[in-house]
Amino acid sequence: LFLITKRKATVIIVLDVSTSMKKDKIKTATAATAEFLARLDPDDEVAVLTFSNDVVILSEPDTVRNVVEGLSPRILTLTADGRTALYRAVCRATALAGELQAEDEAQGESRLYGIVLLSDGDDTTGQPTETQMFTTCLPATAEADGFKIFPIAFGDAANNPLLSRLALAT
Repeated sequence: LFLITKRKATVIIVLDVSTSMKKDKIKTATAATAEFLARLDPDDEVAVLTFSNDVVILSEPDTVRNVVEGLSPRILTLTADGRTALYRAVCRATALAGELQAEDEAQGESRLYGIVLLSDGDDTTGQPTETQMFTTCLPATAEADGFKIFPIAFGDAANNPLLSRLALAT
């Protein structure tokens, strides 16, 4: 009965693959992401974005059943390189979540929306700025039916205050 009545979810995974995530951090983040994908309901929707110098859509939004088999091996082979476009990645993920939510609402579908952000929490590109990200890319107030950001910090030097603020904003 739970599986019949549970709301479907749309999850956007945003994975930091910049140089600051090298060695154990990238291995742990990619393994955790592959494991997470395996645990999602086959009817849920998932998209995967990676970021370093820029944001790359590794997997367009699709049902888990359609992408998990081919996506997990691709994620496990990701390597860390480049600068960290964290703010740009957050803005791209929130824009995508808003687009998907609007499309679903137009079709009368009610879903849960979440962004899982795996990062050490530092931006080294400065485009957009932190202030611009918070004022233009994140909602002014958290909405009950809006998307939620779930940051997962990597490393002892992770910028936990920033990651916490991202979570609290949604």
